[in-house]
Amino acid sequence: SEQDGKTSNIYRSSLSAPDKYTQLTFETKNPVRYLSVSDEGTLSYSYNGELYTLKEGSQPHKVAITAYSDESEKEINRMTFPSGASAMSVSPDGKEVAIVIRGDVFVTAADYRTTNRITNTPEQERNVCFSKDGRDIFYSSERNGFWGIYKCSLVDKKDKYFTYAVNFKEELFSDKGE
Repeated sequence: SEQDGKTSNIYRSSLSAPDKYTQLTFETKNPVRYLSVSDEGTLSYSYNGELYTLKEGSQPHKVAITAYSDESEKEINRMTFPSGASAMSVSPDGKEVAIVIRGDVFVTAADYRTTNRITNTPEQERNVCFSKDGRDIFYSSERNGFWGIYKCSLVDKKDKYFTYAVNFKEELFSDKGE
């Protein structure tokens, strides 16, 4: 009810004496919504985007919610760039190609249509190349107003290719330039 004239709160009354009521919540900024009650009398409601429970005679208790995900793979985004690559490098074994397009580094398989985005920064990357063993990719990037050479490495020893890897490690390889 909005009996306080400000916002919706929870009140308790009875069918035999509806004029006699007890205010159970005292929220002032946002309304209490989605009220439900359990068989044991525990109230459950939403307030300001959070869930609460309330047992008569006690204070409201915010429900702690933890959401877990069992996804181990990155979300797939389909993008098509028919042109516009500014740099490219073929891996030492010839199985991957690193490409700079729209200022970000991508690696694609030479034999398949699988591509993995390596960088996703507001700054631009340029000049890409693979290390001799193919486990690192080097590129120049402007970060915080300075150009430097960055190294992106495969983290998991089991990963053989950037195309299918889930985790990378990026670090500044050179001193900050000007």
